[in-house]
Amino acid sequence: MGLKPPQVEILRQWIDAGAPSARMYGSLSKDEQGSVTAQDREFWAFRKLQHPALRSADAFLLAKLQEKGLGFSPAAGRVTLARRAWFDVLGLPASPDQVDAFLADRSPDAFERLVDKLLESPHFGERWGRHWLDVAGYADVYGVDSNTRDIRTGEGKWRYRDYVVRALNQDKPYDRFLAEQIAGDEMVNWRDAKKLTPEMLEHLEATGFLRTAADDTNNDALNSALIRYRVLYLTVQNMTSAVLGLTVNCAQCHTHKYDPIPQRDYYSLLSLFTPSYNPQSWLQTKDRWLADVAPREKAEIDRHNLSLDEQAKPLQQRIAALRQSAEEKLRAKKAESLPAPIREDLLAAMKTPAAQQTPVEQYLVRQFGRGVTPTALEVEGQLAEAGRVTIARLESEVREIRNQRRSYGKLQALYDVGPPFPTLLHRRGNHESPGAEVEPGFLTVLSEPGARAAFDRVNGSSGRRLAFAKWLVEPGTPASALVARVMVNRIWQHLFGVGIVDPPDNFGRVGARPSHPELLDWLAGEFIRGGWRVKPLIKKLMLSDAYRQASRRDDPSAEEAADPGNRLLWRMRLRRLESEAIRDSVLAASGMLNPRVGGEPIAMDYQSDGRVLISEKNLKSPEDRWRRSLYLFTRRSYNLNMLSVFDSPLMDANCPRRTNSAVVLQSLTMLNDGFLIDQSEALAARVFKTAKPALDARIEMAFRLTIGREPTGEERRDSAEAIGRLANQYRTTGAGVPDAELKAFAAFCHSLLNTNAFLYIG
Repeated sequence: MGLKPPQVEILRQWIDAGAPSARMYGSLSKDEQGSVTAQDREFWAFRKLQHPALRSADAFLLAKLQEKGLGFSPAAGRVTLARRAWFDVLGLPASPDQVDAFLADRSPDAFERLVDKLLESPHFGERWGRHWLDVAGYADVYGVDSNTRDIRTGEGKWRYRDYVVRALNQDKPYDRFLAEQIAGDEMVNWRDAKKLTPEMLEHLEATGFLRTAADDTNNDALNSALIRYRVLYLTVQNMTSAVLGLTVNCAQCHTHKYDPIPQRDYYSLLSLFTPSYNPQSWLQTKDRWLADVAPREKAEIDRHNLSLDEQAKPLQQRIAALRQSAEEKLRAKKAESLPAPIREDLLAAMKTPAAQQTPVEQYLVRQFGRGVTPTALEVEGQLAEAGRVTIARLESEVREIRNQRRSYGKLQALYDVGPPFPTLLHRRGNHESPGAEVEPGFLTVLSEPGARAAFDRVNGSSGRRLAFAKWLVEPGTPASALVARVMVNRIWQHLFGVGIVDPPDNFGRVGARPSHPELLDWLAGEFIRGGWRVKPLIKKLMLSDAYRQASRRDDPSAEEAADPGNRLLWRMRLRRLESEAIRDSVLAASGMLNPRVGGEPIAMDYQSDGRVLISEKNLKSPEDRWRRSLYLFTRRSYNLNMLSVFDSPLMDANCPRRTNSAVVLQSLTMLNDGFLIDQSEALAARVFKTAKPALDARIEMAFRLTIGREPTGEERRDSAEAIGRLANQYRTTGAGVPDAELKAFAAFCHSLLNTNAFLYIG
């Protein structure tokens, strides 16, 4: 192969070591490193032999770095590495005891065992589930969500969120994960089942992936063809950007200007979803749901409840008649002050149903009705004792009947609402300008030349989405190759801050070129060969030298000159925590975090001054206010203030990649938000309860709970001085000694929560 002796020796060392290593490369002399750089072509020729020693992410990264005369940074410290791992896998900080246990483990595979432990945590699914829910466009509301007071709750939508968390915790293979979300209803025979099995429920819940598009057709005025097709367009956009990483929606109006996606392909793809989102046989959101019991069981429950309603109806009529009689007497008495003609007409109008009132009667009721209408308390007082006893007995009987009612929950699932109808191409994307009919199919650029899609009815459904799901992940096809690359690129992005392809939703010609195309190819192959499992790939990347390197260098001038954007990853990227991780970390530090997994979302309170807070009155238990941010009621636009200021995404469609801003509202929130102040006090109380009473011990505990490390000597001195000054100030204002010390320490804890060391991971 023409390799020069120095390079042959280097490669031999790599092979002997078992894998390429940043430490191995760093041990070479400058001449040896230069020799490798000069022989890049021969190196790649050797790499293509696919020797096991060279099959690692580090090999691909180092090859690019060597072209610039660069290498990895030194390994990160173990405390830094532990903090990085906990946040990347769980989105939560490690406790001091957990860090101590890791530091005490001096075995060579200590970090590997730590990663294994973290991947088995039930909080893994919460952290990585949030990543997937972003690209799915998940929200707990169903409409556009443009008014803070108009909350259009999608009852039961949270079941899809819990499905995602469970699936990731179980490490469900990604090909299966996709199939269930795209065609779960077609994979099981739920229509004919006597009872829905857990498997059937899970498959139906999974299709919530295709119910995330904003749908305003519940409003009859908006239940138009235009809005119906908009739901379809958004569904295709969310699905294709999440799964295929392509801007397929550009072909809605015309053939894609840059990528080989003709307009006909777009509408062929659209037709896969029209049996479920049929614009000609549309289900409004209030009707587009399934019971969490089998259709037969639902019908039986409905008959049972209807029978009970019929039993209760005469009792309720008797109650209403007794109250109406008393109400009419009071109404007549209150109306005595009105002129006789008006009084008689008004009382007659108020006995007439509103829909049958004449315009004159409607006017009389508007003008005088409120003044003569008695309150419920007045009606109760008007009733004779015998009447009150009778009503109490009847109401008791009605309650007994109602207690026999059976119920079921709702699933916001997708399912075929009828037979497919012809799909027409829309000229310029306008449904009012139909063109030729198109057959259902897939993207031709990702299909074998001349291949025609075949669709067979299955489980009472058209089978179109199931065929599509199978096409996406069929081994050895262009489609599955792209699907795998898109997913591994997202995993890389979440671990390294930036994807190999960035942005992650545009793998087309106008998207950015991959920084490491060979690495992306190799990772996709490893992903597929590994059974499409996410956890092993995460582990493989976390054990790499690239992941474990430090985020800072003493003198990075040469590296910054050669690669100023760190695109080649010569150091680990410094990353700010996402909004949910910031709030969850505050709760974890204070000891208030409620770790319960799953369940209905926690309601929000939308105040007139624009603040969005947790609704205290709607909590099922007081501890629910401290649940992870994943479980707070999620809207497209109006979310908890603390989450919004730290770039919680606006879900107009979906969010392939979050942005990180640095605005003054973030600092003001961290300084002044009542939640932060309360949690700082709780953190101080926790430290006073668990740490030794010496001030230095308390300072150390506060640092470890918030920043994850011990303070330096200078930080200890400065912290002690600041706490002392604050305590003296509080004493002079009348606080007792214990109160002054606790208040001062709470202010110190608040300052720690405001540090960059708390908000960033390195």
